[in-house]
Amino acid sequence: MFKIFGIALLAVFLYAGVGQAQTPTQTVTFGLSWTDNSSSPNGEDGFRLYRCTGSTCSNFVVVDTVAANVVSVNNSISGDTGGVVYRYRVTAFNAAGESVPSNIVNVTSPVILLIPNAPSGLIGTVVGVTVP
Repeated sequence: MFKIFGIALLAVFLYAGVGQAQTPTQTVTFGLSWTDNSSSPNGEDGFRLYRCTGSTCSNFVVVDTVAANVVSVNNSISGDTGGVVYRYRVTAFNAAGESVPSNIVNVTSPVILLIPNAPSGLIGTVVGVTVP
């Protein structure tokens, strides 16, 4: 059994610029690590990292494969709009097949906060005059 125990988060924010009414997106990178529980004679040839999107998703797809004895990986997702839940799990594999999946870890991308656009069209008018 594998247990994913380390998660690091790095977010790089991208956005179209002032005055454009587009939904901002970001590239978010999650750092994931696990414990390698395989050893000779049934050691692994590598690990497969699986991901799905949504807090209850179960349609995992392979997003990375790493060599034997590698116990961490960074996984980047482009076009993220913030506040999205991603679920990860990892398996070990060798010529005999693939292990059962590890535990599942849920990670949520940071919400994108942008400075609001500047107001415009400020007008000044006289609303009163006092004469001494």
